[in-house]
Amino acid sequence: MSYEFQITRRVEFSETDLAGIMHFSNFFRFMESAEHAFFRSLGFSVARSRNGLEVCLPRVHAECDYTAPLRFEDEVQVRLLVERKGRRSLTYQFRFSRLNGSSPQEVARGRLTVACVERQADETMKAVPLPNLIADKIQQAPAHLLGDRFLLKASSFSERQRSRRRPFGPKLHPPGARDRIASPRGKAVPERRHIAGLGHSSRVSRQDAGAPPNTPTAHSTLPQTTRDSR
Repeated sequence: MSYEFQITRRVEFSETDLAGIMHFSNFFRFMESAEHAFFRSLGFSVARSRNGLEVCLPRVHAECDYTAPLRFEDEVQVRLLVERKGRRSLTYQFRFSRLNGSSPQEVARGRLTVACVERQADETMKAVPLPNLIADKIQQAPAHLLGDRFLLKASSFSERQRSRRRPFGPKLHPPGARDRIASPRGKAVPERRHIAGLGHSSRVSRQDAGAPPNTPTAHSTLPQTTRDSR
């Protein structure tokens, strides 16, 4: 059983962009090339019909993180690891390393998940278990080869997927809920607020806050001149 494979590619001029670096989309093409070579090493072809199998492996997730660019004529090693072997899917981890220097430099990491499906008569696809012919030759890579950082990223991705299932939009509150501050006894808590026309800060309750600006409230403290005039 196999869980690892690697290929070596050289960046072609046609694979670079105006900045002189390899276009990000070509990392996904390199991943696919490594996957195809991996299957050939097991004696299969990605064209399953050639093996007498009526199944296909469409991509259901693909991602890549970049840490350094690749340039024209750079030699790059693409290492494939089987990160997860499910009953109906396979997840690969890819590591890209530039081989030009004195020691390999990792420049990117990718992930690809494929599902095993069977095409139905109405052209729809139905998930089915991996054929034993394929499953018996593939195994999941040991955890120490996958790396803690990548496993943590996988966990974070799963959490993001779960959070996307929650309702969108701001959290709604009942009318007036934001205008009430509950005290331990359930009474309105006075709030210090500046009242226009009085020229000073007064303690007013939420209930009194709706009064006209110049109307004294039960909790307000009037200026000295106002009290003397009364």
